This record gives sequence, structure tokens and C-alpha cells, in this order.
Amino acid sequence: MNIKELLKTEITLSVLENINTILKNLIFSAKDTKDSVYKELAEIIFSTLDIAVESDKAVEYKQELLALKKELYFNSALLSTISVRENLKKLFEKKEKLEEEYFNQLQEKLKQAVKALTYVMNTLTKDISNYGDEFQTHIDQIDSLVGLENIDVDEISKKLIGIALKIKESTISMNNKIKQLSEIIEKSKNTIQQLQEKLKEAQENLIIDPLTKVYNRRGLWHFLEHEIEKARRYRKNLSIIMCDLDKFSEINNTYGHQVGDKVLEVFANTIKSLSRSSDIVTRYGGEEFLIIVPEANLEQAYFFAEKIRTATEKLKFKYKDKEFYITVSLGVAQFREEDTIETIIERADKALYKAKKTRNSTVKEIL
Repeated sequence: MNIKELLKTEITLSVLENINTILKNLIFSAKDTKDSVYKELAEIIFSTLDIAVESDKAVEYKQELLALKKELYFNSALLSTISVRENLKKLFEKKEKLEEEYFNQLQEKLKQAVKALTYVMNTLTKDISNYGDEFQTHIDQIDSLVGLENIDVDEISKKLIGIALKIKESTISMNNKIKQLSEIIEKSKNTIQQLQEKLKEAQENLIIDPLTKVYNRRGLWHFLEHEIEKARRYRKNLSIIMCDLDKFSEINNTYGHQVGDKVLEVFANTIKSLSRSSDIVTRYGGEEFLIIVPEANLEQAYFFAEKIRTATEKLKFKYKDKEFYITVSLGVAQFREEDTIETIIERADKALYKAKKTRNSTVKEIL
């Protein structure tokens, strides 16, 4: 059940590399149990491999995915074969690449659409300015005619009619240009809005965890790298907090995965409600969360972690006629000048490991 829960919540290439060992553990299980687990593993993996990208390459990817699905449909035990595991690895890598390419393409399209709109607006402004200059020229011509001392009415009438016709032609031409450019502008605005919506959706798919709506591991890596660089450059404090819900697999085993998912959602919202606007909440994997706390030293981050711990143990959940509570263990680490993403996470993880020994406690690294 622990293996299934891990795969239910987060699948990474490292997990896939160990999947053969996982499956070998089922050798001595009953056939029904093995079949059930194989099937569930396949469903979990393929749900993770789904992709929301619009491109020719994405079509090819979906065809490859469908072919592998068909291959495993009647015999999910093939998950344990080397060739299938290699295919799964390649699909995961291809999916990540396609998502990033799609995101970059949308950004470029949006950039070009804004550039085109700017050009049209400048063109319209220029045309209006030219029309104004032309109109002023006609007015000056009329003024000069009216100001003549020896007025030839017929001659002036002809000239005024000629000027009026030119004004009419210019006005009609300008109105047509305005109408045409207005339609282009409206179309460009709609295109930009659609691209912005697609870009937002693509960005969420890339860095937002769909269940908890906090940043996923990819988002974590992006923001933590940025905050480390900022802390190093400006000599600012930076700390991180690793959180792990205690005995979470028991919740899933007792109440089911839907209840477990609800617990994760509520816990994530609890962290967000206690966070500052500058704090960055991420789902590290499964029931583990990592919080980036900019401009906070170890003591300040520890105080924040304690607020999360005490708030969590006050949460009450209800399933049918039963009520239950949850607790969380936390590990806190502060950025050091020589730190990388891996080293600061490793220290926070060690602190969390100590906290897990007693459960429902917070441990900070020793400086």
C-alpha cells in the first residue's frame, strides 16, 4: 500500500528506475493481488503521462502513449520488463520536453502578437496625424481664398468645391482605414487574450500541482534557484521548511484515497493561510511539502514552522460517522554561502528525519 500511495501522488524517473524492484516484491503474492496492483500501477502511470499540448509532436507522443497502453491493456505485468520501463522513461522525458517547448512557443506567439498590435496602433496614430495635417492644409487653402481682396466668385466656388471633394475623399479614405485597422486591432486583442489564457494554463500544467494548487517540484526548483541566487548576491537570509504528514498512508488505507487527497488540499491551504506573500509553498512529493521562506533566518523560519505544526494538529476531519486529526513533522534549514539547491534540501531533510522519530515535532539544523 505504501508503494501504491507513493505512485498515486508522485511519479518521477527515480521511481521508475526502481519499479522492477517494486514489482519483484509481488512475486510471492496471490495472483489476484498481483493483477490488481499491476493494473493500478498502469492506471497511475498513464494518468500521469497524459498531456495537454497542441502540436504535431504532441500528436505523435499521444500515438506512442496509446500504443503502449494497448500493449499493457491485457497484460499489465509487462510493467516489469526492461523494454516497457525504458519506453516509460522515454515518454516521461518526451512529455517534459514537449510541455516546455509548448510553453516557450506560446510565449513567443504572445510576444509577436503584442508586437503586431503595437505596429497597428502606431500605424493608426500616424494615419490620423497625417489626416489632421492634410485637413489643416485644406483649411489654410480656404482661409487664403476667403482673404483675397479681388474675389472672383465663380473661381472661388470651383476651388472650394475642389477642396470639399478632396476633404470628402480623404475623410472616406480615413474612415475606411480606421474601420479596417479597428477590426485588426480587435482581432489582435482577441488573439492576445486567447494566448494569455493558453499560456496561463500551460504554466499551471508546468509548475502547479493539480491537487493542492501549490507549486510542484519543477516550480520548487525554479523558485529555489532564484531565491538562492538572490540571497547570495544581496547577502540576504533565506530558509526552507520541509513538512511531512505523519502516518499519511494509514489515512489512505483507513478512509480511502479521496479522503487522503482532501487532507492534502486542506493542509496545503493551511500553510498558504499562514504564509506571507513572499513565501513560496511547494509540494515536494506525496505527503511532503517544502516551503521557501525568503529573508528569514533559522529562528524566524522555526517559529513559522511551529505555527504550521500547531495549526495542523487543530484541523479536524470527518468521514461518515468518524472524526480524525492529523499531525505534521517539520525540518528547518538556513541558506549558507556555499549552498546549492541539493545541499540545503539535504540538511532540511536530515532535520525532518530527526523530527519524524518523535512525530508531530519541529527540528532545526544545528548551525
